Amino acid sequence: IERQNVEAESVHQVRYEPTSNAAYAVGTLVPRNMQTAMTKALAALSARVGNIDEYVASKLGYTVDQVNGTQENPGFFSAEQMDALALAIDNVESGAGFIIGDQTGVGKGRVVAGVLRYALLAGRVPVFVTKDPGLYGDMVRDLRDIGMADAHTRIFVSNNDLRGTDAVPLSDEDGDALSSLSNL
Repeated sequence: IERQNVEAESVHQVRYEPTSNAAYAVGTLVPRNMQTAMTKALAALSARVGNIDEYVASKLGYTVDQVNGTQENPGFFSAEQMDALALAIDNVESGAGFIIGDQTGVGKGRVVAGVLRYALLAGRVPVFVTKDPGLYGDMVRDLRDIGMADAHTRIFVSNNDLRGTDAVPLSDEDGDALSSLSNL
């Protein structure tokens, strides 16, 4: 895949070159002092698991075209998100954690949605905790955007004050809201 990252490099940041071949790349910068470590981590992962796109697609129960996109249909994830998902899933399977520290707009929520889907398919119980109740709605929308239309039916909201007009709207449709009682 030929993509061009037009972000302006600086003394401290360089263009990120994704390992994934997803059709869409956000076009991001990474700290110059982290670029080599990131490249080596993705190369080591590729050496262990093979093609990163195939690895993530299989772990999430999708085809490569579904996750990466085609000329006709956008994929569920950008190239940067696919790289992050590959590293995150590998870490989880190794008993480690994963921290996402991307800038605004790169798609941290979409990566978390992918990890939540992975956990469900792997028979685990994912837990999403947030200080801001509105982020529950963002997460449900991200889950829906990656093909999990029934995501709202599988969420137990721990906030007991999200009822009635305080329920978290999920779309413009009447009644499409997440509330403390929506899963009871």
